[in-house]
Amino acid sequence: MKEKNYYSVGTIVTLFNTKERLMISGYLQKNNQSDKVWDYVGVLYPVGFLTPNRMVLFDHEQIENVYYMGCQNGEYFNFINAMKKQIAKGDELL
Repeated sequence: MKEKNYYSVGTIVTLFNTKERLMISGYLQKNNQSDKVWDYVGVLYPVGFLTPNRMVLFDHEQIENVYYMGCQNGEYFNFINAMKKQIAKGDELL
């Protein structure tokens, strides 16, 4: 399986077949109804968080356009590398 590269929190994207821009606000969120774990959770941009039921779960492959990249510093790279190691080991992240 190919390793995924994750966009940083704060990255603004659109998904295929949508017009609304989303800002990535987190990673690896589980849908309580289906138990599926999604790559990202996002909020509408520029509105931000309104209510939990307005958050959007999506996978990396659904991203069509990237409009702005969030901060990618040492903390981001350390976090992403640790997250990828957990995924590779099959450890529960949630």
